[in-house]
Amino acid sequence: MLVNPTYGMINLKGRKKRLPGPLDSFSLLMHRGVNRLFYFNVLHVTLLTESSLNRNILANCPKDFRFTFLNTAEIIDYARDPSLDMDELFLNEAFLKGDRCYAALNGDDLASYGWYSNKPTLIENDLMITYDRKYIYMYKGFTREKYRGLRLHGIGKAKALVRFCGWGYGGIISYVEFTNFDSRKSVYRIGARRAGTLWIVKIGGRYFIHSSGECDRYRVSLKGVCSWICDQPDL
Repeated sequence: MLVNPTYGMINLKGRKKRLPGPLDSFSLLMHRGVNRLFYFNVLHVTLLTESSLNRNILANCPKDFRFTFLNTAEIIDYARDPSLDMDELFLNEAFLKGDRCYAALNGDDLASYGWYSNKPTLIENDLMITYDRKYIYMYKGFTREKYRGLRLHGIGKAKALVRFCGWGYGGIISYVEFTNFDSRKSVYRIGARRAGTLWIVKIGGRYFIHSSGECDRYRVSLKGVCSWICDQPDL
């Protein structure tokens, strides 16, 4: 049981996950069935802007948490805890790109974090996502289990949005897998809107990727790493 002055007593161990409805259940079964034959996934691209942001998220921010960007030394120190899922390989790549980590801290305890980049970023180890550089890309959102249920991910993303927009960015682009129903609900709750869809098929080691027309508006594309490297004139 976790005690929070804003939310009161929260029984995290007994918290029930939202059960998918009939249409979601059918989608999940279809997805699992297809993936027995070949890899298939659908990503919902989302965009959060200052104009779309649900400001109630910020108004309900727990008072005993501090939200801030972590510096390199702090990140390395926290990364010593393997439960926080920031291994050396990941950090080397993130630091090399200049990505930043925005975190929720409860005292000295790292409760939740998200990573933000303005450069092409790997997803699923062998796919590269690119986007219009006037937006910032959010990835690798994480909340420690004992703090789940406090909506720290959404609050952190909203607060990070305000900071990045203050530096001239137009908003935060991210994606959510179409079978991740809880995350889809969470991202739309804070005011993000759909900004396109990416369909991914992998057969015999080769990717077949299709993007919706709306992705073109934000220059969102997804390519295999080898194809992306071949497209870079300076590499």
